[in-house]
Amino acid sequence: MFLLLTGCVSQQRYDDLQAQNLEFTKRVHELEQKNDTLHKELDAYHQAAQFYYKTGTDLYAQGRYGDALEAFDKLTDRFPTSPLIPSAEEKITAIKNMSTANYQALLKSLEGQTTVRAKIDLMDRELKEKFFTKEQAAALTEKKVNLQHEIEAQKHMIRNIVVEDDQTRQATFYRTTKPVEQQVGYDKKFYVELYIIQKYSGKKSYRIKTRFSAPDYLSYDTVVLQGDNGTRLEVKSVHPRKQSAVEGDGITEWSDDEIADEEKVSRLARSNSISVQFKGGYKYTFELEEEEIAAFRELVRKYQSLKSPDKNFSHR
Repeated sequence: MFLLLTGCVSQQRYDDLQAQNLEFTKRVHELEQKNDTLHKELDAYHQAAQFYYKTGTDLYAQGRYGDALEAFDKLTDRFPTSPLIPSAEEKITAIKNMSTANYQALLKSLEGQTTVRAKIDLMDRELKEKFFTKEQAAALTEKKVNLQHEIEAQKHMIRNIVVEDDQTRQATFYRTTKPVEQQVGYDKKFYVELYIIQKYSGKKSYRIKTRFSAPDYLSYDTVVLQGDNGTRLEVKSVHPRKQSAVEGDGITEWSDDEIADEEKVSRLARSNSISVQFKGGYKYTFELEEEEIAAFRELVRKYQSLKSPDKNFSHR
């Protein structure tokens, strides 16, 4: 009985060990397969990273910097642990620095161009011949579109501005052809005209003509223009610039005054709406109509396009 019992226990132990051995063998085989798969995936990982790196370096050597940058960006995005990343990042930095240098040089060159058309032509050439990142190319394209809009605005402005040359006063006047008189109520008329005077010496300034017509005196001595952007322009009108006369159908008062603060005029032109107040014995306030505001803006653009005083300025 003892011998039989001992034999049974040994056989059971043997069977258990056999089972464990089979399980371990199976596990080792699974690990070997997994290890083989990981080696293949790692090899594919390195091959893909190498592909993007080689593509980028080849394109870089060919001067195709935009395509090279795209390849290097894919490498850094998809394979952040690749040992090729430091070298790729150096190339990315070099490409972006090149673009920035081209961008800054172009902006400086644009400042030296005297016409809007020359600026657009320069940008077209540089965009074709030089490399810019997508972001900087987009910024230049937006600038170009704005310049094209400016050309259209200048064409429109030329049609609506008349130039008067007064050799007696040694000056050139720029006035709008748009209506600047407005009826307020049934018996009052207000006239507000911004215009430009430029001396032959080059000195330029804004002036504003105002006029009031009604059955009775207003006796205004101040005209206030208020923009919805908070800009307030106040013009004092005093004798002898301020005049008045009695006519058959009532009273007419008028004045022609210089505006010293040209920056305030520029800010006022950026308003969406402009109110006008004539202040004197009475106060009258009204809003400029859209055509009057458009005329105001066109004169400001014209003023900004005129050459500033220069010792080399000469009248022709």
